[in-house]
Amino acid sequence: MQRAIPRSKVPDAVKLLSQKYQVVAAVPRGKSFVFEALGKPEQATLDYPTTILPLKKFFLPPRNVIFNFDRKTNSITVPDLPAKQTLFLGIHNYELQGLLRLDHAFSSGVRDETWMKRRQNSLFVGVTYEPDASHFADSVGIPTRLKDGFDVFLTRFDDHYRVEALTEQGKSIVALIKDTLVDCDCPGDPVVHFKNKLKQSVAGIREIFHGAYNHPVWKETARKCHSCGTCNICCPTCYCFDVDDQVVLGTDKGSRIREWDSCQFLDFTRVAGGEAFRDKRHDRVRHRMSRKFAYITDGKGQPFCVGCGRCVRQCTAQINIVDVMNALL
Repeated sequence: MQRAIPRSKVPDAVKLLSQKYQVVAAVPRGKSFVFEALGKPEQATLDYPTTILPLKKFFLPPRNVIFNFDRKTNSITVPDLPAKQTLFLGIHNYELQGLLRLDHAFSSGVRDETWMKRRQNSLFVGVTYEPDASHFADSVGIPTRLKDGFDVFLTRFDDHYRVEALTEQGKSIVALIKDTLVDCDCPGDPVVHFKNKLKQSVAGIREIFHGAYNHPVWKETARKCHSCGTCNICCPTCYCFDVDDQVVLGTDKGSRIREWDSCQFLDFTRVAGGEAFRDKRHDRVRHRMSRKFAYITDGKGQPFCVGCGRCVRQCTAQINIVDVMNALL
């Protein structure tokens, strides 16, 4: 017999988990949802379409102090990272796949130790979701049944969630909430359908991209694009940043700051002398999509797009990346 947690018992389970972990979950914010550390157990939401920003904000904050410095003493101090384990509750699988792709980015070449330390202290409880009109994760090889990387996975069945422990740490999590669980007979996985789809599987997309440098779709898309950078900011796998030393006025003290940046900004490629080597908007549009489906895919073997649909929902010009891709295919 399998075990499940009734929807009515979710706040009780969160209360138990909060005794050992910092619990992060999706919570309502206006008409949308955001990931945040829970102040009250009843805040946790397991049924939601997606959040405004992805989980990457906890591991690569929008504005992050790398270190503080004192030019007079020629010394630096590195801020301490939170020591308490964080449990991310009710995470969709495309969200975690985004983090796994960033693991690849930050461990390749020059290893980013700050990213890796934050990742080591994290546990993940996944949950199934109902795709909306913007999701297309299935088209990029992430079906809703994929459970890779999770410690525990919750599958929604009517008014309860089937609970599966997938790792040893997952078994400890389930043991913590055992008093909230009930027996259930819920085999298999619910059938879901994606409305937003690529015409072709991801296997052949990389080759198509390499032959589409001058395709007219880039200029057609650029005519709509505002170069606002929203698509990069809300993307789970975009990780470009700028680094700036900021000194406290009138002192020798300051901080080295890392902040999110966007390849869609004209200044992103501006160099000394004022030249920008990607000054045409269609070049920037092509670059972003090539990063998702060609450049990094060549090395990793997987697209760097996870089909969350955030860039579709939040684009200020209503550009659908799936439509752009399908024009190429």
